[in-house]
Amino acid sequence: MSFKSCLHKSTARLVSFFFLLLIFGAVGVFAEQVKDLKPQGYVNDFAGVLSASAKEKLTALCAEVDRKAGAQIAIVTVSSLGGEPIEQFSIELATQWGIGPKQQARGALILLAPTDRKYRVEVGYGLEPILPDGKVGGFGREMAPLLQRNDYDGAVTLITERIASVIAADRGVTLETATGPPAPSPESGDRKSRAGILIPATANVDRRLVWAEVVAAGPTVRTIEPTDRVLFSPDTGFEVEIRGEEYLILRERDVHAIASTRAEGQSGLYL
Repeated sequence: MSFKSCLHKSTARLVSFFFLLLIFGAVGVFAEQVKDLKPQGYVNDFAGVLSASAKEKLTALCAEVDRKAGAQIAIVTVSSLGGEPIEQFSIELATQWGIGPKQQARGALILLAPTDRKYRVEVGYGLEPILPDGKVGGFGREMAPLLQRNDYDGAVTLITERIASVIAADRGVTLETATGPPAPSPESGDRKSRAGILIPATANVDRRLVWAEVVAAGPTVRTIEPTDRVLFSPDTGFEVEIRGEEYLILRERDVHAIASTRAEGQSGLYL
């Protein structure tokens, strides 16, 4: 488990130390290498997080999209990215596998890394006009609450059906295998604070949350950087004393929002 930050009580600032992993025990996670991944069909659950029924349903949907709309959707889950940026990992994988009909680039790759709590959708240039970054990013934000609850079947089904429906509508075909993912609830959307800071739908607001500034980050920290401001509940921290100063240690999953400039698009982090 990766611990992300510490709160300095007197200055309301955060710091993270790698050696704290030794205190709580670090669990090794196998990281797949792109060169070792071989396609197993439309659904490639290398992380083993999808149920048999979900894989069967997704396979049937992707096959129908391929047959009727001339586009391929590949679903891939990996346990960990091994520290590699998900953008690079997904591009290398899509290039290696050659997703989509040749000469048309009508392919889409849905990549999920549960251990890193990241996802990305890679869209071939043949589908970019109907699946721009903004639309795909909206699908990702819609499935984030499902990912936060570790409902991988629901999350992957939702984003796959959203993408499939756009492709089918563009070609004027009807997908018989698309049952329709659950519609988003009115409360599920992102919102902004009075200061204009984006608070994601996954933020838990049933407890008192506070903002604090990150002052340092350990080598395993991937999504939080020094000077970022993070939203969290003080109740989830572990108090430590370092050189006479008190801090709170937080796990990444306990951070509800990050106040920092983040590019929106086909990649996403769910906390």
